[in-house]
Amino acid sequence: MASFEEHVEHANKNGVEARFADGTEMSRLAPHLDLPRVEGGYFVPEDGYLDPRQCARAFSAAAEDLGVRIRTGTAATGLAVQDERVAGVETDRGLVEAEQAVVTAGPWTGMVAKMAGHEPAMVPIRHQRVTTAPAPGIPDHHPVVRVTDASCYLRPEDGGYLYGFFEPDPTSYDLEKLPAGFRTADIEEPVEVMEEARERLSPVFPVLKDLEIADYKRGLTTFAPDGAYLVGPVPQVEGLFAATGCAALSIAGSAAVGRWLADWVARGDPGEDLPSVEPERFGDRAADREWVRKEGEGFYGGYYSVASMSVA
Repeated sequence: MASFEEHVEHANKNGVEARFADGTEMSRLAPHLDLPRVEGGYFVPEDGYLDPRQCARAFSAAAEDLGVRIRTGTAATGLAVQDERVAGVETDRGLVEAEQAVVTAGPWTGMVAKMAGHEPAMVPIRHQRVTTAPAPGIPDHHPVVRVTDASCYLRPEDGGYLYGFFEPDPTSYDLEKLPAGFRTADIEEPVEVMEEARERLSPVFPVLKDLEIADYKRGLTTFAPDGAYLVGPVPQVEGLFAATGCAALSIAGSAAVGRWLADWVARGDPGEDLPSVEPERFGDRAADREWVRKEGEGFYGGYYSVASMSVA
């Protein structure tokens, strides 16, 4: 609770409305919450969530309105570099010439950037969620509820609940060792992991004990050693940019990251001072891939700890 007080104060100082919620408000916001099990909590009215597919489609449509051409079903097979400058992207449909290229391939960003000799200081880590069968009594205004002591979060989804779990012993992936056609759907369904998440959440949301699992959502997120984004020019290759290390906050930061990259490409300047997301901030330690993996996994495992929690 002392940490929460600092969060609320920090949020309000930075123009984000946040306030402590009493029992009446918590019951209104999340009716299935077992209040006697809760010490307290705070509410951020402008926090929210959205459908990631719809978000991607909206960004795509807006880009196409501005003349962008989007090619789906096209594999990037290499990056063309001439005299230490990017010359284009090699694909299974031929070379796409370009004076600038931006790599934003999620967990595959490291593999693509490595084609130009750069390996970002990040590690792909499994992040699992489930959706439950529909449950009565979930209001439309139900917020995301972050149960930090349990390293879990919960929100409505398709009439039921979606909940996720930051595993204390996370599983990272080396995508270069997996088949070329590997996709997140190939990850084994996390039955045991998500049963642990249910056990952690059920004391606070008892309704979960009786709700069947409707769907397992398997995913990979990317973490840098300090949990911050990696955004900016790729060193030694002029005209090449990358964005990764989004730490399960890629949608939340997508508008800002997109603007930074667009300004870098079009104007040579992101428009802001961005040392906290500078790709080379780890120096020589970034070459130690075991260090990158351990630090990234450590940050993921302690994502909701007092030291690393953020106001969102």
